[in-house]
Amino acid sequence: MTSDPLNSNTIKQPSTGGTAKNLLVIRLPLSTDDAVYWSTDSDYGTTSVAELGELKQLTSTHRCKILVPGEAVGLHAVEHSGKLNRTMLQTLPWHLEDDLAAEVEDMHFALLSHSDGKAYMAVVAKSLMEQWQAWLIDADINSRQWLPDSLSLPFTGDECAVLELNDQYLVRTGEWQAAVCDPSWLPLYLESLHSESDDVKVRALSPMPDDTEIQADALHHENALQPLLEPAARSSLNLLQGDYQPESMIIRHLKPWRTAAALLLTTCTFMLGVNMVSTARLESQADALRAEAYAIYNDLFPGERLVRLEYSLQQKLSALKQPGDQKKTGLPALLNELAPTFKSEPALKPVQMDYDHSRQELRMSAESDSFNTFSRFREQAPASVSVTVQTVEQQEEVVIGALVIRSNDQ
Repeated sequence: MTSDPLNSNTIKQPSTGGTAKNLLVIRLPLSTDDAVYWSTDSDYGTTSVAELGELKQLTSTHRCKILVPGEAVGLHAVEHSGKLNRTMLQTLPWHLEDDLAAEVEDMHFALLSHSDGKAYMAVVAKSLMEQWQAWLIDADINSRQWLPDSLSLPFTGDECAVLELNDQYLVRTGEWQAAVCDPSWLPLYLESLHSESDDVKVRALSPMPDDTEIQADALHHENALQPLLEPAARSSLNLLQGDYQPESMIIRHLKPWRTAAALLLTTCTFMLGVNMVSTARLESQADALRAEAYAIYNDLFPGERLVRLEYSLQQKLSALKQPGDQKKTGLPALLNELAPTFKSEPALKPVQMDYDHSRQELRMSAESDSFNTFSRFREQAPASVSVTVQTVEQQEEVVIGALVIRSNDQ
């Protein structure tokens, strides 16, 4: 790496290629006093928990997997009957209650695999999970997979792998079995494995203690994490389950916009409600106006069959236009000439008007409180207009009369 902030603790190594390409492996310690080991396919080194954030730059070009100390991870096989469903999975931790040094509620349980009526579980203290999680959050490092370092050793069915890491030896004896030994206890542990099976072969991935006769592999790596890169890259094991399961990347990217999205949704809902109320009010007003227009039309033209108001009104307006001789005044001109007369006789109230275009005459029914009103209306009409009072009769307290009005200009 160039301009590496960890340059003093960084060593170049030949690229491993394969599945470990572009992989960053970080091995976290149990406490802040211990070193943090890290490795990619081309570089490796150590740092401290306080300087863990300096590895953030590598996560932009490498996918990141976290290794945790195997000594802090208990590996257990739990027998079960029937199908391993969600309900049964929740009861498995209580099968281990007698084997744990702490309360079940204080431990985190992760299912590694299950087959042939056995569930293979990893058990870690919640306090350690939260401590490691806090370190990564402070360093702004995101990883979606955590593995026990002991289960990241290479494994084949006919041998166990041994690797020295941080002054301790990781020993993987099976697909779901592993141990962590102090150097002084390693020979005794390996001897116990030989006593159980004479076919056990030990593959030493790093120098062994002097009191053992086992020699390390010819291909010895100065990088302690080098033998773990390929197995970790291929592994699907993950301690991040249950409460520690990583959230979806989509949700992670959308989370900063959650407040804005909620406000937008609230605003849209409010505006939709306002528009619906406004639309309902306008529709109600339109219905009322439409009903009033129908009533007025029926008053003006009683007895007519009304289908569409707009069409009927258009027909009436078209009929008012005078075809042919432009000297004909038509209804608007006739009413305009009579306007002063109507104004002088406010007691005369038109009830119904019917204009005959062919005769150019207006027949009007009106009412008043006196017979004299009709006479005065006829006398006060302008010389250009002829008013004939056809009938006048008293109906209770109202006088009703029929008038025929013609223009003298025709």
